[in-house]
Amino acid sequence: MPASGCSISDGSSHEISAREGFGRQRSRADKRSLFGDPTLVPTREGERMRREIAYAGELEATIAALPSVAQARVNVRSAADNAPHITVVAHTHHRLDASTLAKLKGTINGLGVSIVPRATPQNFVIALATPVLVPHGPRLAWPLALALLGLGVSLGVAAERIRGRSWANLGMPRPK
Repeated sequence: MPASGCSISDGSSHEISAREGFGRQRSRADKRSLFGDPTLVPTREGERMRREIAYAGELEATIAALPSVAQARVNVRSAADNAPHITVVAHTHHRLDASTLAKLKGTINGLGVSIVPRATPQNFVIALATPVLVPHGPRLAWPLALALLGLGVSLGVAAERIRGRSWANLGMPRPK
């Protein structure tokens, strides 16, 4: 413990998010790195930000636990006198039809209203990303291997012929 009596933070302001899909380290100054440190002096704004971080984390974990959601990212922003604004970005495991996407948005709205106080469905912005199916052409691993093998054989034959000609020009028999 330092002489001032305050504990020093371990410097872990760069945290890895809860889901492995968002496993990048945060290197920019975001809400969590600015206000998430509990050793900060409490202010009204700091406490509001910590509540927003807590609500966003809880809602993110709940949405990510849904069976059709692979990853989720949530941001909660609130003013002192207004209802909070909630932004949700969720990635699904597979492509979903329009009715299933609408049901998923309704589920996310319901979860948000139940977790975040004073939230209404009108205060949500929900973006759902589904995987894009890209047709894969034939793999080029075996044609490339055959081409490299042919190139190696032709270079070996060419080197052998050049070596044979150089011995013949010197008038000496080829060594075996």
